[in-house]
Amino acid sequence: MATKTSLAPHHFKVALFVDRRAEPHVIGVNVKRPDHPLQVTTNDDVAVWATERFIHVLRRQGMDLVDKGATVTLEVEILKLQVVEAGLFNGDVEFAVVAKDASGATLWRGALSGRSKRWGRTNNLQNYYEALTNAFESAARGLVSNPEFVGSLRRS
Repeated sequence: MATKTSLAPHHFKVALFVDRRAEPHVIGVNVKRPDHPLQVTTNDDVAVWATERFIHVLRRQGMDLVDKGATVTLEVEILKLQVVEAGLFNGDVEFAVVAKDASGATLWRGALSGRSKRWGRTNNLQNYYEALTNAFESAARGLVSNPEFVGSLRRS
């Protein structure tokens, strides 16, 4: 697993996420009644929310996130972002990530995924967001513990 030392001396910036999903306002589905699944949507800008949440969880993983002076920029595309409510809130996220140096050269390209399960009151939007946040935590741990990602930083 990466540590602050293994990520140093890099300063990271996360570019605004790209969300090309067919239905970008859909964040989940309630399947407690399998014969009548209900889509869960949000009025939030999911790309903005996801970017902010990812920055938050990367900081918790020890990454130095900056607005200016970044040595590495992470460009992220949302491939999957959903919660399935079926007794539990099952969060599932997948991202395509490109890490670029300050000159724009690609250092690393890969995929991240994260999963979560949590209890909560049914049909509560906050529980959907909590499940997604927990899945983001899982994805962030996957990034900082990825040997190819960490190795690309050491080589740059």
